Amino acid sequence: MAEINPKYSFENFYIYEGVRLAYVACEAVLKNKGIFNPLYIYGGEGMGKTHLLSASANYLIKKNENVLFLISREFYEILKNDKILKNSWVIVDDFHEFIKAGEDFQKLLIRNFEKLIAQDNQLIFSSICEIENLKEILPILKSRLLGGIEVEISPPSEEEVHKIMEFKLKSKGIEINEDLIKIIPVEGEMNFRKIEGIVNKLILLNIAKRGNIDYSDINYIFKKGLYEEIVFPELKDEIEKSVSVIAERIEEAEKIKEFLEEKIYIWKMKGFEVKRLESLKNIGDPEIIKKEYDRFVEDVKKLVELQKRYGEIGKTCEEIENIIFDPDKIEEIEKKLNELSKEVKEKEEIVELEEIPEIVVGEFNKEVVSFLKNIENQPSGIFLIISKGRNGISSVLNYGFKILKRKDKIFLNPAIIGDRIAREDTQNFSELLRYNYIFIDDFHSFLKIEEVKENLMKLLKNFLKENKKVILGSHEEIEVEIPFKKFYISPPTPDAIEKIISLYSLNKGKIVEKEAIEKIIQRKWIDLKELINYLEEIFSLPKEKIEALDLEIAIVKEEKGFIEEVEIVPEIIEEIIWEEL
Repeated sequence: MAEINPKYSFENFYIYEGVRLAYVACEAVLKNKGIFNPLYIYGGEGMGKTHLLSASANYLIKKNENVLFLISREFYEILKNDKILKNSWVIVDDFHEFIKAGEDFQKLLIRNFEKLIAQDNQLIFSSICEIENLKEILPILKSRLLGGIEVEISPPSEEEVHKIMEFKLKSKGIEINEDLIKIIPVEGEMNFRKIEGIVNKLILLNIAKRGNIDYSDINYIFKKGLYEEIVFPELKDEIEKSVSVIAERIEEAEKIKEFLEEKIYIWKMKGFEVKRLESLKNIGDPEIIKKEYDRFVEDVKKLVELQKRYGEIGKTCEEIENIIFDPDKIEEIEKKLNELSKEVKEKEEIVELEEIPEIVVGEFNKEVVSFLKNIENQPSGIFLIISKGRNGISSVLNYGFKILKRKDKIFLNPAIIGDRIAREDTQNFSELLRYNYIFIDDFHSFLKIEEVKENLMKLLKNFLKENKKVILGSHEEIEVEIPFKKFYISPPTPDAIEKIISLYSLNKGKIVEKEAIEKIIQRKWIDLKELINYLEEIFSLPKEKIEALDLEIAIVKEEKGFIEEVEIVPEIIEEIIWEEL
């Protein structure tokens, strides 16, 4: 088995916004084995996936649980030799390497997948990309993985990077002034490996300076960047100084140079361009210096306002960042900010004109689609759309959201807001009350964890109190104390199946014979997802015309009367041997 680093624990794992959902998911699985199975965590290189999995493994080992911490090849060998025990924790790091290894690896996992789950094994996988983007993955295995839960670890923000640095330094017993850490520039997308490199540099600097690090040291080691949130608080006292105070400091001509040098140093350390002040060194008239310094301070005030405006736009511009600390470039900065604002606004307008997604409407979803088209005429309240299976509920919700030509609407799902609901008081969600139409997908997922459920109920009650219209999508029946109206999406009906086949035939440029169409329609489909997967397999055949003989399927029989239909194209039927559990 792969070696588990004993240094990795939850105690030394920093929880920031982008990793919180993955942390909550791990915590839920460790406390309630099987609640999400498998648990699939993905994110870029160096984002802390291995740390999180290793921390989980170390936690379980302390509780005397049977833990298998594996790499791809080890996972394959253990599956091949049937060495997995019952009631185990199977943790596979870099699972994307397992997928890349080829179909033999995947087919082996497919044959053993349900057996692993049935024998009370918890599967935890990490990968560099989401399931949908695993290019080589077989559809059947993709379906199995999507049956669990998929969570992303996203990069930390600039503010979070600085907090992580401070956390790691403190864990090593080193204290560095928080304001000094905040001026360290964050360039590009940061991960924990890059942060460790910066922390090591700071440790070395701390040793060299015997703990006496100052601004000049940080500026020397790291290239100065734009940090509006640091600049503004630090400038407040300097900007608010009255002209009379400045006048008192420069009354005596012999102190003029000392005063000027001090101010140049202060503004320079704050990152501002001070050529204008340096040009005053050869002027001996206190009144001129007072007037020019006062003008410089006023221009800095304008710069601070421009920096705030730049931060609010939400888009970076290298040309602006190169001059935004120069008081002599105010007009140029204003011009470029206006251009940037116009560019961002134009892009937002393009988003508003985004095309409405196409969906197939049939008896199975007609009532729901009709309701969504008429949502503006509905009374306020909570509306629950239920689909016991993958029948396109997310697509229907997205369709309803897009056709609603209003700005007071918002679309949410567990990935966007789940972790916030888990950790925050619902009073902190006051910004949501400005929306009159709230769409929430995968609503059932919120109810898996008790603290999330409790906060969510408070939030829904606030929506009811404020007469909002809340549209929830769920794959399960839900019993809560809040009143709501239910709508159902059933498995695809014959009229919808025929439309879908027709669309596939048109898009793929293939003909489907009448007998084949009738057989597909007659078959009882579990859900829309099963039908789509089946059609993908059938239309991938190297034939111009799909005939009835092409519609072969394999039926997997499992113990306890559980039967699942699995679509296999004829060419690979003989290659897969399905084991009975």
